[in-house]
Amino acid sequence: MNDQDVKVRVRPSVTLSDNYLRLTNKPKINGIELVGEMTAASLNIMSNDMAEYQEISLGAALTSGSFFLAISEQNEVGKIRLDKLTEGRFSTTDDISDVQVGNYIFKERER
Repeated sequence: MNDQDVKVRVRPSVTLSDNYLRLTNKPKINGIELVGEMTAASLNIMSNDMAEYQEISLGAALTSGSFFLAISEQNEVGKIRLDKLTEGRFSTTDDISDVQVGNYIFKERER
């Protein structure tokens, strides 16, 4: 044999399959093995499908311990309690003069 010869050693324990379900060591997301049709919820990740989320009122969100998720440019995710984010910024009034920047006041609808 010279330096350009290729040596191949086959181990009898190696098995090839074209059937994904027979594979061992399948990929995982959040520790969940990827098998069949899976949703973002079944993988414990957030979906980009808005239909998968339940709409709740702001009042319910503030009293139920809801969070606002903030994603940085480096894809780091942090959470802020929604009631702390909106504290003192949302209210209703009959007079909308002197509204400070960053505050939101909703004028009550006249009946």
